[in-house]
Amino acid sequence: MASMRTLLKTEGLSKHFGGLHAVEGISLDIHEGEIRAIIGPNGAGKTTLVSLLSGRLKPSSGRIHLNQQDITSLSASRKVQSGIIYTFQVTSLFFNLSCYENVALAVQRTLVRKGGIFSSKESDIRLKIHQVLDQVGILENENTIAGNLSYGHQRLLEVAMGLASKPKLLILDEPTQGLAESEIQHFCNLIQGLSDLMTILLIEHNMQVVLELAEQITVMDQGKILAEGTPSEIEANSAVQE
Repeated sequence: MASMRTLLKTEGLSKHFGGLHAVEGISLDIHEGEIRAIIGPNGAGKTTLVSLLSGRLKPSSGRIHLNQQDITSLSASRKVQSGIIYTFQVTSLFFNLSCYENVALAVQRTLVRKGGIFSSKESDIRLKIHQVLDQVGILENENTIAGNLSYGHQRLLEVAMGLASKPKLLILDEPTQGLAESEIQHFCNLIQGLSDLMTILLIEHNMQVVLELAEQITVMDQGKILAEGTPSEIEANSAVQE
């Protein structure tokens, strides 16, 4: 459940590629513990926006604040250190390693960030890896080489690596794409249980998933915010319907 404390704030955030205004004047307030969904048609600017938040792209103008600290100019790696985890950026899979080994790398990155890879016992690290793999529903695949997983299970492994990094803000870009119906429901249950631990920003085309998970929805169109509100408010919004 979201608190009243703002975790992430953007002010007039824009990204231009020559004459193309991919993102224009986006101002967002995302609260701690919130599950926020960003929706919109293809080309609306959703992925560009989260690429700005995660440091994959530099903004043309505007500011980004995390916990009231200006992080606009930080590199992608520095934003990871600050607690912003973007699954497609940070958790790119090592396809020749097992699921266990992929998550182990994410866990070790967290330990280094806290002051040393040897600051935890090996048994504690193993337990953490098993917990995360079990959390996303692929513990039985811990010894499977990532490249041999189904596409849907690769997506779940990416989520596992994101969780292992202990994010403040976890950005999930189309996480249910390629998942079977039963896997989608498991994913929804997982995300609902995570909001006490972190804030989640979700880009998702599956509206059933959005309506089930999101507390607030931001609708983008042509690089701008078209509407914001609760799921019921967005469903009733005439501009969104159009």
